Amino acid sequence: MGLRRVRMVGALVLLVALVALMSACRGRTNVANANAQGEQLYQANCAGCHGIDAAGGISVGGVRSGNLRARSLDALYFNDTHLISRSILDGKDEEGKDLDAAMPRWRGKLSEAAVTEIINYLRRLR
Repeated sequence: MGLRRVRMVGALVLLVALVALMSACRGRTNVANANAQGEQLYQANCAGCHGIDAAGGISVGGVRSGNLRARSLDALYFNDTHLISRSILDGKDEEGKDLDAAMPRWRGKLSEAAVTEIINYLRRLR
């Protein structure tokens, strides 16, 4: 009976480990999918002005596009995703003033969820 019990405990440990591994892999897949979605949204809607690498510096409407990879960008917007989202959707800076006219106002064209995906993608680039 002792050997049988050891085998059952071993099988149970193996089953628990397998479930944990599958759970961890599922989490990585979800993160990978979110990364891919944010990148696709960025490339389709933002890269034309801010560059495929988000480094900006492209002349658009008489102004240079911002570097969206800059670590100081989050600090400028008080690390507030809502304020960053507002800049994309409504063209408002951290103080609520209008950004340059060259910055498109994306409200009605991009959902808030899509903008959040873009912001998360950009944060992962830093």
